[in-house]
Amino acid sequence: RIATPDLVFLAGLHGDELTVAERRYIEWFHLETRSLLGGRARGGTARLPDASSEGKSPGGSAGLVVNHYMKAWEIEVVYDEPMLREALEAAGFRAVTRCGLTESGDEALRGLANEGRMPPNLLRLESLVLEASKSERESGTRRTSLGTKEPSAQRKVAKTRRGTSPRAAVRRASRCLGSVPRAWRCADIARRHFAGTRVPKLHLGCGAHRLDGWLNTDLSPRFPDVARLDASRRFPFPDNAFAYVYSEYMLASLSFSQAPTMLSECHRVLSPGGKVRIATTDLAFLIGLYRPEHSALESRYMQWASTRRMAPCRHSLCREFWRRHGAPDQSGRDPGGVPAGLFLNHHLHTDRARFVYNAPVLTEMLAGVGFTNIVRCAPTWSEDPALRGLANEARMPDGFLEMECLTLEATKPFGAGQPGRS
Repeated sequence: RIATPDLVFLAGLHGDELTVAERRYIEWFHLETRSLLGGRARGGTARLPDASSEGKSPGGSAGLVVNHYMKAWEIEVVYDEPMLREALEAAGFRAVTRCGLTESGDEALRGLANEGRMPPNLLRLESLVLEASKSERESGTRRTSLGTKEPSAQRKVAKTRRGTSPRAAVRRASRCLGSVPRAWRCADIARRHFAGTRVPKLHLGCGAHRLDGWLNTDLSPRFPDVARLDASRRFPFPDNAFAYVYSEYMLASLSFSQAPTMLSECHRVLSPGGKVRIATTDLAFLIGLYRPEHSALESRYMQWASTRRMAPCRHSLCREFWRRHGAPDQSGRDPGGVPAGLFLNHHLHTDRARFVYNAPVLTEMLAGVGFTNIVRCAPTWSEDPALRGLANEARMPDGFLEMECLTLEATKPFGAGQPGRS
């Protein structure tokens, strides 16, 4: 008997039409999240979305629920029923049935749930419970998750290899960071940028996508004209130094407790009237893919993402799926239909992103550090000419960035950082 949070329920919280019980669940979770993050997020001043405010959409807090289940609480996988059924059957179990939280066909398995962990009836709302039986013909032979025998010696060798690989990667990364040339220091490159422009502009997390006329920065610079900068810490720049700050697909790499620091620093280094533009993966779009039907463009996106993003993923969830069904190649062929639950888990949990934002959460965080005039933009468009055409459209095929990307712009108001101005 396995009881676990239900991915279908969590994804459903992101809808607009919620039941009274679902709203109660979000409000309760919202309060729990505030107390959970109270100490760790002290470095920033960003507000959390308030689901209990009258007239407000619960979308912001629903985004927190999904992210915290998949990241902050160290849950490796959030299952839906098809995923858990497949895992049980792959392990050799049969007669898999779904049960109520306290019900069971077997008297010994009734009334086991710890309902005191949350307010009445909320545990029933979020739980997926399956029971399964070991076949009477099954021998006592130990089996792997695929239901096949694996010699103990091979298991030990595989475990050893998996265990040493991350350490070797860390050592290689440390050697690379230790060999960064002095010319790449942030202060030297910033000094040259300020000397060569009348409108200083800061690009955070540029990667290989360097922008002309911008101070391009990255945590691990690949080019000598890119400055090293850790966006989770105080920026090495004075107050009111830049007219613009731009970040594309970098904010999600920070934890939820680190993001307020970055946004606060963006606010500090911008001059009054300056603008910040943040682009990141849209949580609402990803959860929308959990629907049973998709448009032709969404289907092509899922096929592309399965081939280019999920196939190389080393998380056990993805590895086991490809071992059972055959990994796709890079030719773009259909990988055979990746289950929606696996696709959502990969993008919200096993992918590189540490927190995936929706518009309400990011809007609240920007407002919480002092930004105003927060507007959503198309990835390649802005009312301000200096912020147009910045997106790295080459990162994915035509049309995909428009679907996947959440882009917000915000302004530092006059009077912030310059007392006496209005």
